[in-house]
Amino acid sequence: MVFEFHPWTIAFLVGAIITLYIGIHIVRVRAKSTARIFLGIVLFLFVFCWMIADFVENNMVDQSLALIMAKISVGCLSYAFFFFFLIPYHFLKPVDKDKRILFILIIPTIMLLAMVLGDSMDVKRMPTEENPWIEYDYDTPIYNAWATIGFATMAIAYILVIPVLRDQTLKKPFKKKIGIFIIGTLIAFVLAFFANIAGEIMWGWPPLSSLFVGVGMAIAALAFRKRRHE
Repeated sequence: MVFEFHPWTIAFLVGAIITLYIGIHIVRVRAKSTARIFLGIVLFLFVFCWMIADFVENNMVDQSLALIMAKISVGCLSYAFFFFFLIPYHFLKPVDKDKRILFILIIPTIMLLAMVLGDSMDVKRMPTEENPWIEYDYDTPIYNAWATIGFATMAIAYILVIPVLRDQTLKKPFKKKIGIFIIGTLIAFVLAFFANIAGEIMWGWPPLSSLFVGVGMAIAALAFRKRRHE
């Protein structure tokens, strides 16, 4: 038996459906918008590399398979950080006109290889009847480097938003949408951090960080939906 279903993991599927639906809707509004495509990629990565991965891993019986999938999903999640960075960067220097910045995607590729091929993480505990979720040991140099690079990339992305909001060539309604999106994503990341530190470590919650980030960012992305009067 490869899988042993745990009902609570349905939450990951519900979150994945919500995030995927919003992601498709946001991209379809203006399919040729590079920034929307980047945002859609970020949301899709959160769906498949985090929420769907969490669902599968927490229902797996084979420890080695769960670990392999965790390494691949966490490694692929590296791309989400950099595509998120490319969203504000595109508003400052359109990627359509100068695609050399896309070489930056070499970094998450290296991060993916390091996570998959190296001793980046290990399984601390498989799901049990008392605690029906998997626990990983992330205390490794490779994972710490991955987390540091990811955090730094996201921080730079938020810093780049400042000159974007100061850009006089952008219309105020669009700047307002960017502001709402940034505040919304910040709230999502804070809630995910709270769920991880306070929820999982202190209160024994299951790993719900992916839900807070994925669904939270998707809801924040609704700021870019096309309204009837637009």
